[in-house]
Amino acid sequence: MAVIIQPSFGNAAARRHWADTIDRTVPFTDPRHASALRPAELRRLLVLHPEGRCHFWGATAAQDARMDTVRQGDVVLFTGQNHVRGIAEVGVTFRNRSFADTLWQPDSVKGSWHNVYSLITFTPQRIPYQELRDALGSDERDNFMGLRIIRDERETASWNRWASRQRPRMSWRSGRPRPPPRHSPRHSTKIRYSRQSAATCQRPLSPPPPVTSHSDERRPSWYRPTSPRYQAQRSRGESAVGAV
Repeated sequence: MAVIIQPSFGNAAARRHWADTIDRTVPFTDPRHASALRPAELRRLLVLHPEGRCHFWGATAAQDARMDTVRQGDVVLFTGQNHVRGIAEVGVTFRNRSFADTLWQPDSVKGSWHNVYSLITFTPQRIPYQELRDALGSDERDNFMGLRIIRDERETASWNRWASRQRPRMSWRSGRPRPPPRHSPRHSTKIRYSRQSAATCQRPLSPPPPVTSHSDERRPSWYRPTSPRYQAQRSRGESAVGAV
C-alpha cells in the first residue's frame, strides 16, 4: 500500500474540480460520460461501483510516470489550505483524455487531466498539516506541495501506526459494512463462585436475589436468607451463593 499526497484545494482550478467530482458523485453510466469510456474501463468501474456513480480525481501528463505506479487500495490524502481535507481509497485507475475532459476542463498550459482514478470511499476531514507531518515524520517546513507517492516502508509504517490511533476519526473505509462487536451478551463470560472464606473473598457477601421467576423456584429452601442453614453459613463467614 502507498500513501498518496494529492494537493486538491490550493487554487481556483483545484477547487472547481473538487466541486465537480468530490463534493458530488459522477454518474459515469450516463451517455455523456459512458460514451467516452472504453468497454474495459466501464466494466472495471461497474465492478467496484455497481451503482453507476462514484467520486473521481485526475492528474495531468506531467504526472504520467508517478500515476503509473498507483494501484487499487492505495490511500489518498487530499490536501489544501494547511489541512488534510479528505481521505479516500483508490479504486479504478486508467488514462483516458476523452473521459477526463467530460469531468474537468483541460488546463490551458498543462492540458487534460487524463490520469483518472475513482475513489472507493471518501470521507471529509480537517486534519492540520502538523499532525500529518508527525504521522509521516516529515520536516517541520513541509507544506506538501505537489503530488507525492510514498512507498517507503518506514514512512508508511509510521503512517499506519498513526492512522490506527485515529481510526474512529479517520474511517475512510466507513462505506464498507463493519463486523458486529465481539463482546455481546451472547458471548458474555459466566462467572462461577465457589466457597471462600470471608478473609479471602474478593467480593462482598450479599444475599441472593429474591425469587422473581419460576426458574428460581428450583433452588432449595435453605438458599433463602431466612433459612437456618444460610444464616449458619453466614455466621461462619462462608459464601452461600452458589454453594451446594
